[in-house]
Amino acid sequence: MRGRITRMKDRTKPLEQISTCRAIIIGKDKILLHHRDNKPEIPYPDCWTFPGGGIEQDETPAEGIVRELIEEASYSPKSLQYIGYRLNENRTLTYVFFAFIGSKEAKLFKRGIEGQGIGFFTLNEIGRLNFPALSDRLLKKYRKVIEESIKTGKLPSSQSLGLTV
Repeated sequence: MRGRITRMKDRTKPLEQISTCRAIIIGKDKILLHHRDNKPEIPYPDCWTFPGGGIEQDETPAEGIVRELIEEASYSPKSLQYIGYRLNENRTLTYVFFAFIGSKEAKLFKRGIEGQGIGFFTLNEIGRLNFPALSDRLLKKYRKVIEESIKTGKLPSSQSLGLTV
């Protein structure tokens, strides 16, 4: 099932620019994570990460995140919204999407064709998982913003997460 992306301008990217997309999906007071395959040839094997991945050459970031969510979690939420992008230390771009979901919609997420599983975790539980170092640093840096967003049910601003629109 495909979700609809709101607030996403149709962006084009240079072919040489490597881009990724990530989704922060919050159900109740927990965040959806994807448990990556344990294959040494892939980035971050056997780690828990925010769902997402590489954007294919012929895709927009919005198309890429929907495809990645279907592959990893068998579902893309209806309320998925683009909130911004960041230029990473390695000169790649990461487009970030955000969604709040209800308990009915949370039940639609299941392990997809990629990875070892998915699950919803509190911020404290995430701290005990095998999480990539960069993601861990970013989560620690923006923890208060994410906590406030979970508490209020409101999207964080792009600026509050260090993103560019």
